[in-house]
Amino acid sequence: MRQLRPCLDHGGRMVFNARKDGKVKQWKVHRAVMQAFCGDCPEGMEVAHLDGDQTNNRLTNLAYATPVENNSHKVGHGTQPKGVQIWCAKLTEDQVLEIRARSPQISYAKLATEYGVSLMTIAQVITRKTWKHV
Repeated sequence: MRQLRPCLDHGGRMVFNARKDGKVKQWKVHRAVMQAFCGDCPEGMEVAHLDGDQTNNRLTNLAYATPVENNSHKVGHGTQPKGVQIWCAKLTEDQVLEIRARSPQISYAKLATEYGVSLMTIAQVITRKTWKHV
């Protein structure tokens, strides 16, 4: 029997490679643990790390949760990324403050062009649908 060697993926989660139907597939350790001990993930649910440590894949630290529940766990233990912590963020907190300060005088379209983002991004920043923490 071969021992599996888990490693971290780009998101900081433990993963391992295993063959299925003759093809190598990457598995997330937390999902494999829950499936092995609790059965298939119910539709609309995901696996939550209760303590916020994505490398702690003990069964006692895992639970099936709705996305809303899982996000509230992340907020509670401070692991919910926001602002520039989000990998695809195109603005900084300083730019968000500048955009909000300049928005009454300059059109959304001009701001979008100047900051290299979409018109929708500018509208969401100004109306605080995004970047609420700034």
